Amino acid sequence: MLRLTAIFIAVCVALIAASLGAVVYLLLGLSAAESAIVALAALAILTIYNTVSSRVRDRSDVGDQIADLSRGTADLARQVGELGRKVVAFENDAGNLERRVKTAIGPLSSEMGELGALVKNDFAEAYRYLSPASKQVVTEQAYAAGFRRNFWTGAKVTEAQCPNAEACEVEVTIEYRHMGMGMKSPVLEKWIRDKSDWWFVLER
Repeated sequence: MLRLTAIFIAVCVALIAASLGAVVYLLLGLSAAESAIVALAALAILTIYNTVSSRVRDRSDVGDQIADLSRGTADLARQVGELGRKVVAFENDAGNLERRVKTAIGPLSSEMGELGALVKNDFAEAYRYLSPASKQVVTEQAYAAGFRRNFWTGAKVTEAQCPNAEACEVEVTIEYRHMGMGMKSPVLEKWIRDKSDWWFVLER
């Protein structure tokens, strides 16, 4: 397409120069040689003008393309920056979620271990989950004496609330038999974390 346009412009320039030579030959009475010189001069001037105007137009187009490219590069850099911030935010959220999950799972796992031991009448194992401070207050024998053997028939965790990463309150439903009837009672237990371990706080 560009090649056809250039050929068309060259033909037009040649026709204009030839027409100008014919005009000065017929109207002004110049000789054929002088008319040819005028035609060649006109052809040269028109050719130079067309070349210069094309170069100016091409430079303008290149400038516009460079400006568009610069804007596109700036937009791309901004998008990359936004993507980087989103990735960092996602990693922070993922880290916070992992910490929250570990905070919730830790006391629940210990709670299930303690409840399982009590249901099995393994009071020594249940005593192992008491916090060091609670163990200083009550001995293992006194702790075991506070429970009736084969009294509990089941237990399950119904809710857990952790106001921070170091303490949780766990609501437990205790199942037992009383006068031959199945009974259920809610119990609220407090758990605290010491380093990586969770301990049951005995309140009496």
